[in-house]
Amino acid sequence: MACRIGKIEAKIILLLLDAYPQGAAEMDHKGHLPLHLLLKHHNTVPMDVVKRLFEINPKGLPDGMTSVLDEVFHWRTNYKGRVGVVKSLLEKCPEQASHKSSDGLPIHTACKVNTMYPEALLQLLSAYPQGAKEPDSKGVLPLDLLVEHVSDPEVVMNRLLELYPQSLQHRSNSGELTL
Repeated sequence: MACRIGKIEAKIILLLLDAYPQGAAEMDHKGHLPLHLLLKHHNTVPMDVVKRLFEINPKGLPDGMTSVLDEVFHWRTNYKGRVGVVKSLLEKCPEQASHKSSDGLPIHTACKVNTMYPEALLQLLSAYPQGAKEPDSKGVLPLDLLVEHVSDPEVVMNRLLELYPQSLQHRSNSGELTL
């Protein structure tokens, strides 16, 4: 419950984690772990809590659930705070960058967030460069999503083009080119 309270202080959550560390890996009645609740209900993510949750439960999720990275990009969490969460997660679980959901990779989800910090996108690409070449469930590449959704895509666009210059020739399932 504490991770659901948006204004609770990080020190309270840390005290609760110290008293009951296995709680970091237990889901609530809706199937959410404390990490999900923290990301969903806190505008500014307390990084010390995120790091402690990852120390206790390094995967962040039980097998078969959605990637934590997808959760990071879906919730209303402060976008600057997400950079730290992405970095912490990729340090502990780099394989999360290549985890496919029904929509695609975390890079696909992140490229749809208009105010996403380039650092988070570049961290995803560093962890899984192959992601630049993989289309989402609609056949759309990260470059296309970035151009469509992000207001200042230049830095990440250059990196995507370095990794996969042929993306400019790729057609989505609907036949569209990036240009």
